[in-house]
Amino acid sequence: MRNTLQLKIKDNTDSNHVIIDYTETDYRNFWESKCKLILHDQEMKISGKFLPPSSQWLIDIGCGFGRMLPSYYNENGRFVLVDYALNNLETAKKINGARQNIFYIVADVYHLPFKDNVYQSAVCVRLFHHLNNPVNFINEMNRILKTKAYILFSYINERSLLRIFRYGLRCFKHEHVQVSSAIYATHPAYFKALIRPAGIHVLHQKGAGFIHQVSHHWPAIEEMIEKHSRLLPAFSILDRLISTLLGFFRLALMEYLLLQKK
Repeated sequence: MRNTLQLKIKDNTDSNHVIIDYTETDYRNFWESKCKLILHDQEMKISGKFLPPSSQWLIDIGCGFGRMLPSYYNENGRFVLVDYALNNLETAKKINGARQNIFYIVADVYHLPFKDNVYQSAVCVRLFHHLNNPVNFINEMNRILKTKAYILFSYINERSLLRIFRYGLRCFKHEHVQVSSAIYATHPAYFKALIRPAGIHVLHQKGAGFIHQVSHHWPAIEEMIEKHSRLLPAFSILDRLISTLLGFFRLALMEYLLLQKK
């Protein structure tokens, strides 16, 4: 089973920003398959392990329908969920009910409507690979974060093992490159060079998404997992082992990082 997203790509020529718009798309559909469930479980575990609990303000940038919220939510904190698609925020609010410490903001991530130095923590998962102007976004994210703020971050690795097999030496260029109409991949060295001027440093790194990437190129694997649910735990363990190994060498599809603004 293959889920597709109907996305609108908006080009803001005044600021050279491309916005990937999920409006009128139910993003929950993307996570319905068992292969996506493997990836979701990995991301939730990484978030729970990496992100320190906080009783202060946390912002989830590009939150979608609030999928990551259970991994970092606590009753003592205050949480701001930001997304460009109003329908996704409405879904998030329906899921989480009228909790007084959760706030929903529709915003363009290149122009976040917040004052400087207000957030103690941030989550930015599965957003960066939709951005064509990474420098401006990093500067904007850095602007709203307090010193010593923690950031749970992810990006698609241009230098992943399967991309090297498919595209060869071009994957070793230090760049943020467009790989499809809505996706950008980033070389790990380019990413570190990008965040360094903002005073942001990498504390921890982990890879994920091996089964997700393999099933994307070979749909028969996804179909097999869908038909044989009993294989799901075995594939989940296999995915975790291979992704951890590839992550150690910075060759995983998805790079997950705990960053800190120092």
